[in-house]
Order: sequence, then structure tokens, then C-alpha cells
Amino acid sequence: MPASFQPLTGIGQVVAPGTQDALGTAFLVSADHALTALHCVAPLMSGPGGHTTDTSGIVLRFPSLPAGDLELPAYVIRSDAHLDIALLRLARPAPAHLLPVPLGTAAKPHQHYRAVGFAAANWGVHRSVVTGTISGHTRRAEDGAPVITLFCDQAAAGLALSGLSGGPVLVGRPERAVGVVRWQQPDGTHPHLATGGTFYATPTRDLAATMPELSNGAHQRRIPPLRGPAFWMSLWLAILVVTAVVVVPYIISMIREPRPDSFSISVGDEIGPDRPGAGAGEIEDDEAEDIYTFRTQEDGATVRVRISDCSNTFEPDLEIKGGGREYRPTEYSDCGSFNIGPGPHEAAVTLGAAGSYRITVNSPCRLVDPALSDCAGTYRLTVSE
Repeated sequence: MPASFQPLTGIGQVVAPGTQDALGTAFLVSADHALTALHCVAPLMSGPGGHTTDTSGIVLRFPSLPAGDLELPAYVIRSDAHLDIALLRLARPAPAHLLPVPLGTAAKPHQHYRAVGFAAANWGVHRSVVTGTISGHTRRAEDGAPVITLFCDQAAAGLALSGLSGGPVLVGRPERAVGVVRWQQPDGTHPHLATGGTFYATPTRDLAATMPELSNGAHQRRIPPLRGPAFWMSLWLAILVVTAVVVVPYIISMIREPRPDSFSISVGDEIGPDRPGAGAGEIEDDEAEDIYTFRTQEDGATVRVRISDCSNTFEPDLEIKGGGREYRPTEYSDCGSFNIGPGPHEAAVTLGAAGSYRITVNSPCRLVDPALSDCAGTYRLTVSE
């Protein structure tokens, strides 16, 4: 079985203590912490600020055959109603066989995913797995909360997704959680089913700002204790093998690989194919990227970015970095097959302190199966005040 598809033992069920009432799904992000959707634990929360005040308020149940289910008390230490997220602390560390789920940030349109949890309709199985493709990023109409839109094969076939809330949305190899299942739009005829086979998840990339435990290493897998000469001999042999098989070829490939196309621009410059220089305005392949550097003279400057006139149906990925911060606008492109409706799509981004910023434009296929979308083409980039 490929390493990226091993059963994820650190995914458990949220239950009320002393009962069999299942309220949703949660997953370990470290030996001491777990993530879930806030609405899964809200019925069990009490005390000042809505947080539980002891370790008897929430129980996480982990199926563990053949020994039977393992139950761990937990309590909420941070929550965000806007994102519908709760960070739990376990009353005692999880045992070593319950493996935390690594967190990721890159959820790309067309990318395959699987979401793991405890669908109520699948009560006869230990964990349910649903699969499909990521449609893209959007925001909830009522509160503007960021969400990932996911098309689900099983939901389209009539499976009710109730109970998956709080579970991880997994992509890549090895797998990383890029979202936490949040909500589905009920079908008008069958309210327990998702309209159009679509449901939504909170992006994990939006959690670090309100939950610093997720950005300081709390979500890393535990490291087993180091002991004995046999371990050290095995370690050195492993280092030699990895160096010979992985590191050396990687260094050689990095030396051979062309550097990104980089350009210094001013706000308002015309950016397109070979403007302001050769290689600008073009993504040559699925590993290519273009970097545009500019400066702001005032703190809190607002710039508007827009990608347009793509030569194919590909939708380049765009991010802005500077001043120790990262900006990922969601409505910046007229290109691609997922931008439906009147354009242009343009993002207004308010930056931090005055200084140097860079815009990186990547191929959309870095983490996506190249067969599913165009990976290369030309484009125009507009940066204005």
C-alpha cells in the first residue's frame, strides 16, 4: 500500500461523554491537540467565553481494532466562529499508534482529494472516505468566510455527508490536510443530501492567524526516542542511502533547473508576454514561475492585481509576499474555466509597511495532475493603485 494512502489512525469521532451520541469528526494535529469544526463541539461547550472548563466536556473516540475503541477526553482551547473551527487539547497525550495528520496549505482547482470521517449514513464502517475534485476557493455569501468548494463523487451518487464535519480534506503525496469539512448546502427536495454533490471546507491556511499552536510546530508528528547503538548505525546507513539516492540527484537537478524569471517593476507598468523582459507573461511548463518585484512608499498601500488574456484555459496561481507577510487573493483572474459570470475579476490587496514586495505567478499544475488542466501559456498581469 502506498505510504500516502495508509489508514489515518489519528482521525476520531466527537462524542458526548457517557453516551454513544456522535456529533462529528476530529483529527489529531499533534499528540496533544486535535482540530474539528466548531459546530461539532458547540453543544458540549460551557464556561466563560464558551470554552469547556474541564476535561469531561468532550470525548474523542478512535476506532482501534482488535483492542476496541479508545476514548480520550478533550477540551476546547481556541475557537473561531467565523471559520467554524475549534482547537482541542487532549487531557492526556494520544498513544503512539494514533498518528497526527500533517497540515498543508496548497488546495488547487482540479486537484484530487479524499475526505475522511464518520458519515452517519455509513454507521457500519469504522471510517468513511469520500473522494472527488477541488472546484476552487470562494466565500460564504452570508459572512464572507473563506471556504474550499469540493465536488464529491459519493454525494452526487446520493450518500448523505452528515457526520463528516470536522474531518480533514487530504491532498498530495504524502497526504496533507488542506481543509476542515464545514458545511453542505441542503438539497431542496432531499435536505439531508448536498446540492449538486458539493460541500465546503475551511482552508487550513487561514487558521494560523488565530491559532498560533498550528504554526509553531504543534502539528508535527512526534519523534520516537533515540536509543541504542543499533539505532545510530541504522541512522547513519539511512543517511548514506538517502544522500546517494535522493540528495545528490536533487542537487544536480537544482543546478540544471533554470532559475525563475524575475523582473523589477513599478505599479502601473505594462506586464505581458516578454514585457518588461524576455520570459515575462509566460508560464513555460508546470514547474515554471515568474517573479515581479515592486516597492511601496507608504504604509498600508492598496494595490489591485488582475491576471487576464491567458492563451489557454489555464489559471495561473498568484501570491504576494513582503514585510514578513503573505497575501493570497482569491478573485484576481479572468482566466480558467471556474471563473463564471461577468468580469473582470480583480483583487484589492492592502499591504503592510512600506518597502519591497514581490508577486509570484506559478503554473496551476504544480500539485495537480497535468492531464486535468492546461499547465502552460501566456498571460497579462495588471498591478495598479
